[in-house]
Amino acid sequence: MSDIFVAETNGKSFPVFNLPDEPLTMETVTDADMVFNVEAKGETMKIARNQAWSCGSLWFFVVFDNGIVLINVETNKGILCKKKSYKFIEAYCDAHVRFDR
Repeated sequence: MSDIFVAETNGKSFPVFNLPDEPLTMETVTDADMVFNVEAKGETMKIARNQAWSCGSLWFFVVFDNGIVLINVETNKGILCKKKSYKFIEAYCDAHVRFDR
């Protein structure tokens, strides 16, 4: 893991791993940008999953060259957004808050 950032919104925190040197875009994301039911594989994902689990987070993001993946620590599966857009993270935050009410 190169960089780890813990974001917080509405009292909920979640880790974001491997932040790129360049900033994330604010580009709109659509269903066409999503790949659902991806499985977290490899040593990088194992380390990120263990760190997220140990801090009590059920979800975590990893930023890669080809996009951002959101993974559930219990199922080890999640969603890949093919764009490195903060809008993907924002959509998770908005949905997460609605479901927790």
